[in-house]
Amino acid sequence: MKLPRLSTILLLCLLLIGGLMGDSAAAKETQPCKKLPGDSLADCILQRDTLNTIAMIEFVTDEQCQNHRIVNTEVIEPPHDIKLENGVPRQASWVERWTVDRCGTLVPYRTKFTSDRQKGTDFEVNIEN
Repeated sequence: MKLPRLSTILLLCLLLIGGLMGDSAAAKETQPCKKLPGDSLADCILQRDTLNTIAMIEFVTDEQCQNHRIVNTEVIEPPHDIKLENGVPRQASWVERWTVDRCGTLVPYRTKFTSDRQKGTDFEVNIEN
């Protein structure tokens, strides 16, 4: 029973990687923006990338539940470590809590974003204890 589960996970990863790599900048700009519920500061593309990471964690964490959805996003640490260049923000960090409804159980994720105008925005996702 482990082998089919492993092959399913590998297939999912390959599909996600293929889908992400196949996006062109023009295609990203023309896709409609569907923001998640709550007050996340992340733009649509960053929300999509973060959501994909959470979806993979959910997929391997609870094999029984196939109905995961984000029900709220909230800023728990506002932007800090802001670095200005000629008065324009060039870097900032902030932390959000993304809450997943996992088949009726609310699961909070701590999501830390670190933005750098030259490199884009990195994020870390962890299930809160």
